Order: sequence, then C-alpha cells, then structure tokens
Amino acid sequence: LVDFPYGCVEQTMSRFLPSVLVTKAFKQAGLPAPKLANRLPAITSDSFTRLARLQHVDGAWGWWEFDESSPFMTALVLDGLVRAKEAGYPAPDSIGIKKALDWAEGWLKIDPKLRDNEHDSLYLAYALARYGRSEAAKRALAEVPIDKLSPSEMAYAALARGALGEKPDVLLSMLRRSAHVEGGRVRWQSNDRYEWGEEATAVVL
Repeated sequence: LVDFPYGCVEQTMSRFLPSVLVTKAFKQAGLPAPKLANRLPAITSDSFTRLARLQHVDGAWGWWEFDESSPFMTALVLDGLVRAKEAGYPAPDSIGIKKALDWAEGWLKIDPKLRDNEHDSLYLAYALARYGRSEAAKRALAEVPIDKLSPSEMAYAALARGALGEKPDVLLSMLRRSAHVEGGRVRWQSNDRYEWGEEATAVVL
C-alpha cells in the first residue's frame, strides 16, 4: 500500500491511513518497525497536502477537487484523520476539520427520505461521534430503523454507539445472526449498490 497510486481522495486515504496504522500496530506489538517506515513522514506530509487541496469550498470532500461533495468520502477522511491523530500524526491547520464537521451536521439534517442510503448517514454519524459532535450523531442514529440495516450499516451504527459511550449489544447480536458461515469461513454480505467485494466483512471486523 505504500506504493499505492494516489490521485483521488479515496486513493490518497487508501495509501496514507493503512501505512500509519500498520506502523502503529508494529510499535504497539513491540516489533521492529516495517522496512518502509522511514517513508511514512513523507507519505503523511504528501497526503495532508493533497487532502487540503482536494477539500471542497463547503468543507466536504468528494472523489476529486471539483466534483459533488460526498457524505461517504467526507466520513472516510474525517475517520482517517482522527485515527492518524491517535497514531501520532495530527492533521495540519490547512485541513479544515471544523468546516468538514459542520458540513456533515448540515447534511444529516436533510430529510432522511431524500438520502440515497443509510450507509453514508451512519458512517457520518460515527465520524461525528468520534469528534465529540454527540447530539448530531444521536439524532442520526435515532432516525434509522435498525431492523432494516445491511451488515455494514449495522457495523457503523454499532461503532457510532460505542463512540458515544453506549453499549451496542443489540446491533452486535444482529451482526452475529447475519453472518454467513461457508466452509469454516465467516463473511457478511455486501450491498452491491455501494460496496465492492468483501467490503461489508471488512467494516464489520
């Protein structure tokens, strides 16, 4: 992933965040740093510069600099930035985190019937909860009928409740019941409308 090409927001995050988290995991496990860890400062700096340039005027992110603002991509960046900060790589002031959080809160005020899916809403709710925007996250969770959620949506809802200091026991129980056991392997079904491959399984885990 260190050599993963990056152009759009998703590619930038897919290169930057795993590099940060893997290095953190090695350190926590008491293992020698990965061979390419010396490239991490440059990767981090390049990624921050790129994310600042790709951030939209309204504070959100899309896939590119001048496309439509995306709730999912905005949640992805916010989630990644708080994880990077916890790993010792805080975002510079050139990235407008407050502006992005304000945009996310505004987007969640849209009539739920007009939103494309609950997937993006719940990921945004989780991101907001991680930054202490508790009331907005709680409102988003309250609007969601949990009995109609896909596995990844259940996972984001559980993560959001956990970030709010609540127990997500009901959601975790639902996730266990929705698992597919195939030949000794466990997986969760992805929603083909907005997920690829085994994305749902990755989110649940």
